[in-house]
Amino acid sequence: MEEKSTPIPLTDSEFITLLHSARQGDQEALLKLIRFFQEDVSRLIRFIRLPKEDAEQSMITEMIELFKKREL
Repeated sequence: MEEKSTPIPLTDSEFITLLHSARQGDQEALLKLIRFFQEDVSRLIRFIRLPKEDAEQSMITEMIELFKKREL
């Protein structure tokens, strides 16, 4: 059975603060952002034709690259 994770509640300003901190190299902020999106990642990887672990890793890697970009 799929494990339910509790989403981390964030306000818009908290999200922006975490994003800014992650761009400055704050690893803890980056981990919080990944955890914030973990439920979405778990749901979406079902539609990717790769082994679950590979799909999850690929999606998280892409998210990290997006978080670190200066312009969105």
